[in-house]
Amino acid sequence: MSCSFLVQMSCQYAELWRYNIAVVAACFDEENNQVEMVAERRDIAEVGANLTAAPEGYRLPCEVELKTSACHHIEAIVYLVPNTLPASREIAENRPFEMRVRVSREGVMLHDKIHLVNQWAGEALHLNFGVEE
Repeated sequence: MSCSFLVQMSCQYAELWRYNIAVVAACFDEENNQVEMVAERRDIAEVGANLTAAPEGYRLPCEVELKTSACHHIEAIVYLVPNTLPASREIAENRPFEMRVRVSREGVMLHDKIHLVNQWAGEALHLNFGVEE
């Protein structure tokens, strides 16, 4: 049995412009052969850009959505890669922020969770879902 999957990432963190976002999914058949690789990106700036403010035209909330073709199971990764580090070097002033990740299969919600993102390191969230989930 094969189904399509939808991976959604959303965030309303005011300084999300300091991060580049990528959602990537490898899709597999029942024999565990990779049949597709799909990706969606939101690049704001080059890594190390040291921006002092959001680029012109940048708006919140930020939402990235990735849909697969029909497959048996997926391995997905949601990346948030800092392009600009926090202005303050004080840990207490740079608490983790929230990112919501949702994964559905043919309209059935499999994962709907708020994940905390470290402002210094960003995030690489690994998700695995199959037809049987």
